[in-house]
Amino acid sequence: MPLCALLVCSPWLVRNYEVFGHLLFATKSGADALAGWEDRMRGLVGYLLPNDVETNSPSRVAMGPEIELNQRCWQATRELWSEMSWGDLTQGTLVKWKTYWLSMDQLLEPGRISRMNRVLHAGAVVFYWALLALAGTGLWNLKKTQPEVAAILVGYAVLMTVLHTPFVMNSRIRAPLVDPLIAVLAGGGWAALEGEKRAGEYSGAVSTAAAGGPDRWG
Repeated sequence: MPLCALLVCSPWLVRNYEVFGHLLFATKSGADALAGWEDRMRGLVGYLLPNDVETNSPSRVAMGPEIELNQRCWQATRELWSEMSWGDLTQGTLVKWKTYWLSMDQLLEPGRISRMNRVLHAGAVVFYWALLALAGTGLWNLKKTQPEVAAILVGYAVLMTVLHTPFVMNSRIRAPLVDPLIAVLAGGGWAALEGEKRAGEYSGAVSTAAAGGPDRWG
């Protein structure tokens, strides 16, 4: 699995090597994410991603070339890291994980959108939470029948979380990597709940008959 991840990232690494002359896993946006203190980064380097950089206005030209932006951003990142305590690191990590798995970015920071779109975002997040709960049920039932497969899936989810922790963690990053797994497990969870419901109804009918239900042969 790490080899597959490296193969996926290899075009990006080759591009950075050709542009910057050495291997670089993250550029200016990655450095901002690694620091985790976007407001402080703006004060140190003079811009804030992505709005200040991803624009066609003349202000973007005044910022200078990408190589200079990267150098300034990485220098500021190292400075901020030196100021961070273990408590800051732990808190920032927990916030990232909560955003990654609960889509809190879509709920709390949907961007400049209309009120109707905000309502749609909130409804989609609640629906995702329901799927996540069903996926947990499906995983629990899978653990009972095929514990090896369940362990592999949990390991995959943990690996994806750990690999993305140093970088940007949001629902867009999670969607192609984890959401298909959540959808499959949610279907298994729904089927398990339906099976338990039918088993309960059948058990109740049998108990009623055994307790002296209506005599068909009167």
